[in-house]
Amino acid sequence: LSEIKDIVEEPAKKACLKWEIDDKANVLHKLVVKEAMAIRELPLIEFALSELYNMRDENDCLTFEAYNKIGGMKGAIVSYANSFYASLSQEEKEALSIVLSFVIASSEKNDTCVRKTSLMKDVCSTKVQKQLVKKLIDAHLLVAGKDSGGQSTVTIVHETLIKHWSVVQEWIEQQKDFLKTSAYYEQRAKHWVNNARSAYNLISEKTALLEGEYFLYKYSKQVSKEVKDFLLASMKKERRKGIVWQTMLGSFLLLGI
Repeated sequence: LSEIKDIVEEPAKKACLKWEIDDKANVLHKLVVKEAMAIRELPLIEFALSELYNMRDENDCLTFEAYNKIGGMKGAIVSYANSFYASLSQEEKEALSIVLSFVIASSEKNDTCVRKTSLMKDVCSTKVQKQLVKKLIDAHLLVAGKDSGGQSTVTIVHETLIKHWSVVQEWIEQQKDFLKTSAYYEQRAKHWVNNARSAYNLISEKTALLEGEYFLYKYSKQVSKEVKDFLLASMKKERRKGIVWQTMLGSFLLLGI
């Protein structure tokens, strides 16, 4: 927390900039520090601060008016994300829709969306997706990491982008069905994997299998290998069951049963 406080205060101090105090004795830098601590992502905070510093008045004072004009810490971050999006090629913009599928999920608690961490190899399944993910990481809009098994992962940098970036909000509106259904299959697939991929935990009901097959056909580019494996294993199990029944029926007929 002290590091964030220093990032807010020290550059202004070195540049001999003053922080405005309003008629209610509120000091701007305290508000900025408070909002920066809620964000915590240093590159995004630094961008917001640079926007504010560029809007200092003729007396080298950082004002509430300027801070409100950039939309506060959250508004500045969204502005930064919009600038990044505008720099993308059309192909990269289309790939972003797929990438978002791996870093955003429906919340289990309410009708909102939250950050999701996915394996890097799932997100970067094509050359353009790999190229885009690198750009997003370099721009500090995605964050790379490692899971407990040492595999590379990626997630969106902050939920501010989910809640306030119009590009993401529009995507969520368009992908409501996918987000809801994907969360269900991810939960089923995880349970299957955690239970040694037992056939007992696969989908067996015919209507549910047809729904799973349709989901995989429609969203194959937007789901993890784990979900694909789970759905394919469920379908394979059902096909085998059908073959067994056909074989038994044939035997019965031959035996005149």
